[in-house]
This record gives sequence, C-alpha cells and structure tokens, in this order.
Amino acid sequence: MNPLMSSISDPAATLRFDSGQLIQEAGDAGSAWRVANGVVRFDAINPGGEPTYAGLAMEGDIVGADTLLFGRCSFRTTALTPCELVPWPGAAQAERDSLLNALMLGERRAARVVALRSGQAVERIRRLLGVFLPQATPAVFSTELPPLRDMAEITALTIETVSRTLSGLRRQGVIEPESERRGNGRKSCRIMTDLLGTT
Repeated sequence: MNPLMSSISDPAATLRFDSGQLIQEAGDAGSAWRVANGVVRFDAINPGGEPTYAGLAMEGDIVGADTLLFGRCSFRTTALTPCELVPWPGAAQAERDSLLNALMLGERRAARVVALRSGQAVERIRRLLGVFLPQATPAVFSTELPPLRDMAEITALTIETVSRTLSGLRRQGVIEPESERRGNGRKSCRIMTDLLGTT
C-alpha cells in the first residue's frame, strides 16, 4: 500500500524515506504533505511509461498539492535524499503553513530549480549541493549524494561532467567522501558549507 495513503488518517504521522525510495506513483490517490527535511524528486511519466525529470521539492515545500484539486498525483515522487514528510496543513502548522506561504515557498523553489540548469558546470553542482543542506546549516553537513545519473538529469549536464566536477570539488576540499553503499551508486560525503560558496 502507498505509505502516504496508509497514514492519511493519522494527523501526527511522520513518514521517513530512504534515498531512492518511491514515495508515490503518478496516478495514485493521496493527500498533501510537507517536506520536513530532505529533497524529493518529481518525474512526469510519458505515454510510453518512461519518467522525465520535472522538478524538486525541498525543505518546507508541499508534495501532493495536486491531489487537493484532482484527487490523484500528477507526478511520480521519489526521495532524492533521505527525507521526512509530515501531513499538510497539520493542526500545529496550519496557520504558519498557509496556502499563501506554500505558494511563496514554491516560487522560491522553482527559481532555485531553474538555476540548477544554467551557468557553468561547477556552479550548477555547487547549487545542487546547496539544495541538500538544511535551512539551519551546520559548518559541516553529512549527506548521501544521489547517483550521478540523477545529478546529471537535474543539472542538465552529462554524467561525465558531473563526475569530473565532483572530483574537482573534492580536490578543493568542498566535499569529503565518507563511504559508498554497494550496489546503488550512492555515496555519503561531508559538505564544507563555508567553502561551498552558494546559497
């Protein structure tokens, strides 16, 4: 069963997803959730069934708002990084997370997503790494990077360019590898936020 559907009746539910885990499929029934932390990837599903990158939801953004209008999810959503979702608008945050505020956050997020696909490769990757940082950013932040293919699709770069750019950032001390999980290409690393040079 879709975990978003199975938890709708619990207004205090917090759903946790691992990197790469499917959150909901396009066409699923569901409800709206807020990203408490982490990053969610949206994919449109073409008539042949192939997914096409369609955007990101970051901390504070709403996932599944389309279900409030159409009753179904328009996009496939996947956890790009480990993430937590909480019901929206939830009793505790109903006033703070008003529809107007959600729209404002959505506009900011859209601008950040567009910026990920413009400029020099190193700036695109620096901005993407910045997306993974929480709002309260520590000096050193440990996270699990998505596979190179995901990073390439999001930034409109080739896999080779992403790999080369990450290697350059490692040499500069911006990121430090911690470990690699076998079989899925995901690498855990530390991001030195004071050296990242982007917001």
